[in-house]
Amino acid sequence: MIGAGHNARCKGISIREMDESCLFTQDDYMCKIADSCSFVYEQPTRIFSVRCNRFENVCHSSMIRSLEDIMQVSTQNDHMCIAMAADASYAQHAAIAMISILQHMKHPEQVVFYFLADNVPENILVKVDDSLAQFGAKTYAIPFSEAGKQSLYTSGHISLAAYARLSIAELLPRDVSKVLYVDCDIVAQADIEELWRMDLHGYPVGAVKDFGIMCSHKSWTQKKSLMALDDTMAYFNSGVMLIDLNQWREHHYGKKLLELAQTTQFPHHDQDTLNKIFLNDWWQLPMRWNVIPPVWYLFLKVLRHKARRDEAIEARRNIAILHYAGGYKPWEYRCYPEFNAEYYRALSQSAFRDVPMPQPNLKRKDRSIRRQLRRLKLAEFWQRIFS
Repeated sequence: MIGAGHNARCKGISIREMDESCLFTQDDYMCKIADSCSFVYEQPTRIFSVRCNRFENVCHSSMIRSLEDIMQVSTQNDHMCIAMAADASYAQHAAIAMISILQHMKHPEQVVFYFLADNVPENILVKVDDSLAQFGAKTYAIPFSEAGKQSLYTSGHISLAAYARLSIAELLPRDVSKVLYVDCDIVAQADIEELWRMDLHGYPVGAVKDFGIMCSHKSWTQKKSLMALDDTMAYFNSGVMLIDLNQWREHHYGKKLLELAQTTQFPHHDQDTLNKIFLNDWWQLPMRWNVIPPVWYLFLKVLRHKARRDEAIEARRNIAILHYAGGYKPWEYRCYPEFNAEYYRALSQSAFRDVPMPQPNLKRKDRSIRRQLRRLKLAEFWQRIFS
């Protein structure tokens, strides 16, 4: 039930014709969190989220009427809560990531998605909703505006939407005590319920080690200096995080994260911010739940260390979430079975199926897919050698 423009779906009844006293507006919701989070609309005007039963004269019983309604939908029947953040340019890819998750689930109807939308047009939100309706999952769009974001550092393909995860404890309803945050440039290849059930052992966040950073002498030296790390510690990738929201709220992590992000230009943006705040205070998740390119391609810097090599090969052999972190995105190239087939498979089941593809990044014309395909073939070779 994403977006605000679903009155056309309710046969013969518009949102304005309903009893306005029972509708839950963005303003009702945002006023409850505005004091603690800068990622919100200052003067929201549209209905927060409504879906109506098609061909009926009354709205579906899951129509949001109050903040408590969201809480009940999120927590009842042991729902799995998943959050993503995107601006208009990444909304399609967020929908594809959601579909890939649902495709591999035994019980997709148990999922509640929270889509943290940075100025995403209503027609795009409707397409996201239409893409997910077939699975029975519930989806809520939570908008956030430019307020408070001017001082946040961005570069390359990192947009301001990436920082929404820092305020996730304030953006989500307070009765949502746990959430799985995933980036939009992922495709799932296993049932995420296994990840959802994992114990965080009292830590505020669970994540996967970032071998792209840890196995690079230059990057690791930089991080050790920047964050007071030592070789006994680890650095995590923020693309997949299992979050204890109760702890985040209790310890005001959202406020601490934003204050640090607004005063420091970290080279890895929100990810460095998270690692700095949660230094040595996070639970390591199995690597298969966030396989990034250095692991997928089995770069030599990963292969040099036996323990890390073994961990990477094991993760690559049983990929649960493939994360296209970095410069080579699956939508930038036509379908290559070994590279981006899962993305295109999910795309074919979405409301974005007729969008012209591929969508190349015009700033990166020199990045050939052939190089990536060669890397994958070489990785297969190394995996056979070391297995």
